Amino acid sequence: MRRCSSLRAPSPPRRRALPGTPITAPAGASNCRFQVEAKFRTNLARRFPKQQQDASLALSLDQQKLEATPVHEYVDLYVS
Repeated sequence: MRRCSSLRAPSPPRRRALPGTPITAPAGASNCRFQVEAKFRTNLARRFPKQQQDASLALSLDQQKLEATPVHEYVDLYVS
């Protein structure tokens, strides 16, 4: 039986952060939160009209309101 030396086992999937894990800035990057927020705004603008962007952004940035909002109401903000 002939063996092929180029065959390797597949590498395991990368580990992801657990849900609820806060985003921490890597060393030397003090504006990580603002980069994430800017990316969020950019992607909302690509998909939704201004009024819908404003509503989802306002709720997403207000932690107390966000935690008090039922999931189905929050998800409805993203249905175009």
